[in-house]
Amino acid sequence: MVSRAFLSLACVAPASHAAELTFSTVKQASAGQHEMSIGSAPFADYGFDSYGFDGAIPGPTFRVKPGEDLIINFSNNLLSANNAACTSTPGEFCEAAASNLHTHGLHVSSKGMEDGLSYYSDDILADVQPGESALFTFKIPEYHMGGTHWYHPHHHHATALQAGGGAAGLLIVDDPDGYLPTEYSSMEEKILFVSGHNLNTLQTMAVSASSGLLETAATTATNAGLDTNVFLVNGQLGPTMTVNAHTWYRLRMVYAAVEQSLALSATGDATCTMKLLAKDGVYLPTIPRDISTIYLFPGARADVAVACTCTTYPCTATIGSAARRLQGGPMGGGGAGPGAAGGDAANVNLMELTINEGSVTTTPTLAEYSPQRPCYLADLQSATADVTGTIALNGGPRSVTWNGNG
Repeated sequence: MVSRAFLSLACVAPASHAAELTFSTVKQASAGQHEMSIGSAPFADYGFDSYGFDGAIPGPTFRVKPGEDLIINFSNNLLSANNAACTSTPGEFCEAAASNLHTHGLHVSSKGMEDGLSYYSDDILADVQPGESALFTFKIPEYHMGGTHWYHPHHHHATALQAGGGAAGLLIVDDPDGYLPTEYSSMEEKILFVSGHNLNTLQTMAVSASSGLLETAATTATNAGLDTNVFLVNGQLGPTMTVNAHTWYRLRMVYAAVEQSLALSATGDATCTMKLLAKDGVYLPTIPRDISTIYLFPGARADVAVACTCTTYPCTATIGSAARRLQGGPMGGGGAGPGAAGGDAANVNLMELTINEGSVTTTPTLAEYSPQRPCYLADLQSATADVTGTIALNGGPRSVTWNGNG
């Protein structure tokens, strides 16, 4: 029986699931072409499948250096029987088994095979049907800033189901050697893929899309006495992460969800200091910045340096949040009962930190530093535009126009 320790809408409590945090497989772009597939994947320990990459939630972590190519042969292992046409479904959710691969945050080309290439770049209009595969090549410019990003499918009308269901993963652009001072570059990294899943919302979309996957997710969870508003870290319910005291760790955090934002802080008998290094894959003009709360909205990333101490060792800290709804509309109208689609989420306990004494007795000081910024991050707030126009993003017909052309 999963315990409930929250107010209002209960979310999955970590107390019954305090396994040590595990991390996804890391794949280097320098190793050459990688194979990756989208298909079904177990959803935590809930007893049903959702969407995932290579049979897991989240998918592998990709690391690439500026100037390298990340090459992925992408296979669609979803079922064609679950690929209902948009003309046959009652709403915007359809074609739930068509997919593609999108990088969230990279400054790369969006060209594809329609432009004469033999592969897709970051082309959100790429259409990989069930049973098919396609080559995606992301050419990272030599001047690209290092940062924490993520990838997910972006086939229009199926993005929320596939990415919101768990088909996503981290994509890290590494800093060049010597880019940051040693006290930053030598920090041990902890890669955290945080995902929020309102099973009522996902089931409603899945039923509308006739997706097969997730059509009974909330019903199955409710019948099993499990919560329907679920937050995972690296695909785990309420894991524990063990760290040493007086040691800085760089948390590379991604938050993937259809809805609900997070405001994370540390509580408990440990004393934890947090310093922000980067937001959404972009270093702050000057690092670090003292913070007490990590704000994350769907799709957001944060790089945070964290160091904890105890009065008596070992001690613990809970990383938790008061989540709040981000978007309204038909799916955000509320509903009766815990976990109902559209209801406000309550306190979310994501994970626990266990702090051991270790060998370091004093937390090192992090000196202020201003990372060099690439040209594409120039401040244009006061710039005068030589050319102006109107860009239109049309979701229904899946078209983008500039001054009516496109």
